[in-house]
Amino acid sequence: MMNDKDNWLTLADQGCESSQYNLGVMYTNDVLPPNEELAFFWFEKAANQGHAKAQHNLAVMYDSGEGTPQDYEKAANQGHAKAQYSLAVMYDRGEGVSQDSQQALLWYERSANQGYALAQHDLGVMYDLGEGVPQDYPMAYMWYSLAAKQIEKYSQSREGLAEGITPTLIEEGQRLTREWLAQHPNVNH
Repeated sequence: MMNDKDNWLTLADQGCESSQYNLGVMYTNDVLPPNEELAFFWFEKAANQGHAKAQHNLAVMYDSGEGTPQDYEKAANQGHAKAQYSLAVMYDRGEGVSQDSQQALLWYERSANQGYALAQHDLGVMYDLGEGVPQDYPMAYMWYSLAAKQIEKYSQSREGLAEGITPTLIEEGQRLTREWLAQHPNVNH
């Protein structure tokens, strides 16, 4: 009778992308003896078949050593919210790519619209300060509010903004928040 490792290896060798990804995870999370080379090998196999999480993990491995925004972009283009956020941060800061506020905005929005709280908060900052976008306090209020629904500390950003704007702008931000939530009923928030 085969053990679990043998089952995973058999399926991975047969081209099963989820088994390839899971083996990569097992080699990085000490389920199997730690082996970065084997983790990379299995993540790459799964990533080449379009597995978004494997593409993200592979990009993280590249980023920690050599850096390669292309792999983040592959995973981001497949809708992986964390990869989209990572790519946005890279464009926002010019890390590994040329600084590009419009690309940062694009990837922050894609990630935020999937309910990724860090992206929602960072979009709030952009609209609050007018960095890369026209300053828009109701939009900043909305993004801060959405982020705060998931991570309590982000309510401080919303409350700080609310102290410096008019009640009318706050009400507009609250209306935008309700509309966003109604338009995204299946998003985690």
